[in-house]
Amino acid sequence: MPSEQTSITFPSALKLDLGINPTEDRLVMVAHTAANGVRAMLLTRRMLVVLMDHYGNILKQTSPAAKAQLKHQNEILQMEHIGALFSNKTASTSAPIEQQSPASNALHPETIHLVTEVTMQMNDDHLLIGFSGQRQNTANGNEAEVTPAAAVNLDRTNAHKVLALLNDKAREAGWGLDNLYPWLNNSQLVTSEQKPAN
Repeated sequence: MPSEQTSITFPSALKLDLGINPTEDRLVMVAHTAANGVRAMLLTRRMLVVLMDHYGNILKQTSPAAKAQLKHQNEILQMEHIGALFSNKTASTSAPIEQQSPASNALHPETIHLVTEVTMQMNDDHLLIGFSGQRQNTANGNEAEVTPAAAVNLDRTNAHKVLALLNDKAREAGWGLDNLYPWLNNSQLVTSEQKPAN
């Protein structure tokens, strides 16, 4: 579940690869960190819904849409989202994101985490997302322990781009989440041309 804890220290991701493991029906995020090497994070459909709900709410609460009438909030947020997808702006404090199919099987088993907690915090125009979970196949057998896996620091433009990539992966996996996020999935406005280029 989303957590508001701020005292946890996460390995910081310099780059994040996104993919799907169709065999286990998991979204796979591979974080490349400077100090801790490569960390793989597996998200279930349920955990992705929790992540995207909280993610969308933070973007809405911190955008001009929050001050608009309720009936116009989704339209305003959708315009901001589309503008971000068309933007070529990339901040140096944001982790580059690539959409591919990372091979989680090639990673060391102790670097693979099943995500069970997400921590989010908006600082100015940067969104910090921390992922914690249970390490898979640990040497000491303590797989129930939840440990910090990795965190990404995204400027607002890249926060929208990453959300779009997560949404694309959910659609590719056939998880049927489109109706949960109307401002993110307007079929007339969200086209392949608007997907972020890396």
